[in-house]
Amino acid sequence: MTTNKNLHKLPEKWEWTTLSELGIIVSGGTPSTEEPEFWGGEISWITPSDLSNYKEKYISNGSRNITIEGLTASSARLIPKGSIIFSSRAPIGYVAIAKNDLCTNQGFKNLVITDSLYSDYIYYYLKSIKHIAENLASGTTFLELSGSKFGSINIPIAPIIEQYKIVSRIEELNSALDNSEDLLLKVVRHLAIYKQSLLKSAFYGNLKNKFKGNWKDGELGDIYNFIGGGTPSKKDPSYWNGNIFWASVKDIQEPYLSTTLDRITEKGLKDSSTNLALVDDVILISRINPGKIAIAKSEVAINQDLKIVRPLSSNKIDNKFTYYLFLYLENEIVKLSKGTTVKGIRVDELKSIKISYPDIKTQKSLVSELDQNYSLADDLLASALSCLKRIETYRHIILHKAFRGELIEFDNIDSANDLLIKVKSEKENYLNSIEFLKRKTVKVPQIKKTLLELLKDEFSDETFSMIDIKNRIKLSEKNLKQELFKLLDSKDVNSFFCNDIKEILYKLK
Repeated sequence: MTTNKNLHKLPEKWEWTTLSELGIIVSGGTPSTEEPEFWGGEISWITPSDLSNYKEKYISNGSRNITIEGLTASSARLIPKGSIIFSSRAPIGYVAIAKNDLCTNQGFKNLVITDSLYSDYIYYYLKSIKHIAENLASGTTFLELSGSKFGSINIPIAPIIEQYKIVSRIEELNSALDNSEDLLLKVVRHLAIYKQSLLKSAFYGNLKNKFKGNWKDGELGDIYNFIGGGTPSKKDPSYWNGNIFWASVKDIQEPYLSTTLDRITEKGLKDSSTNLALVDDVILISRINPGKIAIAKSEVAINQDLKIVRPLSSNKIDNKFTYYLFLYLENEIVKLSKGTTVKGIRVDELKSIKISYPDIKTQKSLVSELDQNYSLADDLLASALSCLKRIETYRHIILHKAFRGELIEFDNIDSANDLLIKVKSEKENYLNSIEFLKRKTVKVPQIKKTLLELLKDEFSDETFSMIDIKNRIKLSEKNLKQELFKLLDSKDVNSFFCNDIKEILYKLK
């Protein structure tokens, strides 16, 4: 039991305690990635990335498994079904219940509980105290929650019957919110489809036919100039924190760009390759997140990942028409973008994109029609997104009320104190009986065959290639090459070049 004056008052027969008093805290670990025999086994191994966007309450496996050898030779610990896993870094606060025996990496602090406790109750409480866990964390490179700090977190314990009632009520209310959320997400998806259909109609469908005008076929390069940007040297402070807005990819978030996170000076503008977008210029992202656009509502300099889309003849092309045209072309720009690490599209590729465009009068008529329909869709979208935010707020309110005893009526038959006494006894027995909690992290000596012995087992009198070795012998590539070179030096293995297959082959002495 915990006596802390800062804790809120609990209902009768409830008790405050801490996670360390409630269960056994177990950290995780990662087997060496240099040892292939440690990986690909039957033991589930969870990392925080496995819980990113994970919506389920229970988890049975992650993206990778480890072997019993990997478990034994690392600080990973096999925790039993029903344990609660809690990410303690990068980020803090992911929660799930182990659906089966599994282990985690070192990015978790896991709570092993006894049979008298209810995992689901603790799961929902931990989901409600992410902010508390973050405040207890420390670190310079990234915040991390230590085992002792995790164990010090206070938790209100209701009698077991009331725990089940609380969880049932939480899930009943969440189910209703889930249904509303699904409907709202469906609205959001349909609005996105509707807006895309409007663009298609404007350039190739009913709207185009409605405002017939004089349409021409051509390429973007026929009517637009693409002006690149740059970045003043970060080493020269005289270039920065001036009065000129300077945009990069992170600033292109909304249809209109009025301000930026960074600013540069007149000197920074003059001494670098950046260029200045004028009011109503369209700014296109050409690299990192290609295809996204915004309309400048202030004069703004741009970096090298952006392009100013400026009509070659301002009296023939409407800027808002340009905006809608590039909204329509976004998917094509993304498809044309290339790059392994960072995607981007070249100016010559942009200029060669085929388009159809009308006279200036028809452009303005199309813009007026699109503005009207887009405005209606955007109003509906804003309303749907606002409702989605409120749903998330309601979820927090439900958990807040749940652990103050405000969601259910009380039976007042059992007491949490009796439950905690029982848990303490079970926990002591548990600690004495579970082998994985008694032993420390040790490297268990493993009897391994040398590479020479493995080669003799596999190839005997055969000739073999490096690919043959890799296919038949489980060793990391680095270790394999080191050991093979030693065998070549000692003449236990000979090598020769086979002209028929143009490859180096090996043969045992």
